[in-house]
Amino acid sequence: MKKIILTEEQIKALEVLADASYEVKDRIRSVLHSASIKKGHKHPIIVSNELGKIQKFLKNELEVFIPFENIDLPENYSQSSGYTVDIYFETENEILLIDPKGCEHNNNTPISDEIKKWLLTKNQVQKNNPKKNVRFILLKPNDVTEYNFNRLKKEYSNYGIELYISDDFLSNMINQKIVVSDILKEIKSNLMSDGLRSLL
Repeated sequence: MKKIILTEEQIKALEVLADASYEVKDRIRSVLHSASIKKGHKHPIIVSNELGKIQKFLKNELEVFIPFENIDLPENYSQSSGYTVDIYFETENEILLIDPKGCEHNNNTPISDEIKKWLLTKNQVQKNNPKKNVRFILLKPNDVTEYNFNRLKKEYSNYGIELYISDDFLSNMINQKIVVSDILKEIKSNLMSDGLRSLL
């Protein structure tokens, strides 16, 4: 992690926070965590807006529910009704099912379970669109660690699930340099500031 150089003022502010009551520190933790979640909700919107710059697309929709119909499901599968993909992007020749993600893998859900629902979704859309190339794509911000990115990319690719850094993927798609990660950092910074001010 990159070392941050703190000003005297920032050091004093952190010392005050370190001596604050449990309740104050917990409220701060809560608003900062909330900012991370809210930032995550902005990621798909930004990606979809950038993809909208591509000419000749047929669909570019957010939060599309893919019902599982006439495909083989695991026995007693808990998500047997279907899956909501963050971005459904369709061109004449292919369909991109895109889920932007945070830096880390959600440790509450085993990777095998995550991959299962993505594969079922991809298979269902492929069955519904047999003449198109269907891709399931996961996007990460550029502050993901290289180790985590490479580990996940290798694991996902074994199942035909693609993983990219958002900036690289979008820059390649629209042939223009895009820095989504910086936009997300600014959004998160503003959300954290607003959250902290709400405690005053």
